Amino acid sequence: MPPPNAGPWGDSWLGFGCAWADTELGVSIYTGSSWGGVTPRTVPDNGNHLGERLPAGTQKVVIGRMKKDGGDSAHNVPISRLLECLGT
Repeated sequence: MPPPNAGPWGDSWLGFGCAWADTELGVSIYTGSSWGGVTPRTVPDNGNHLGERLPAGTQKVVIGRMKKDGGDSAHNVPISRLLECLGT
């Protein structure tokens, strides 16, 4: 992986996994000119790993835990994050 503010990064993927309960994450991606807004992603406990390819030009990724609904109290559910970069 190249150092910050250097590149090109090549193809990059962001992945999530969790255990013990479904969780909701908010993810925003900055591509050098603007933030993409917060996009909620549901990460299932009893399901596949959630992965996506990052858009070209990605410079920053912000990840935050969100409540699924008013009754969501699983604030201590473990979440794993994976950032995978392949050279060009």
